[in-house]
Amino acid sequence: MLTSAHNRGRSLGTFNKKDITREELLSMMAGGEELNKLEVELNEMGRLYG
Repeated sequence: MLTSAHNRGRSLGTFNKKDITREELLSMMAGGEELNKLEVELNEMGRLYG
């Protein structure tokens, strides 16, 4: 079975379901790299101001 990953209307690829984890797929669809950067920024702000 094939699954496709999309982020903001752009295709990030088509994968065999057995070759990609649910977490990897969700990360791609949610903008994983952008979310990781945001998490780092929020943690830093919490450390500085919290």
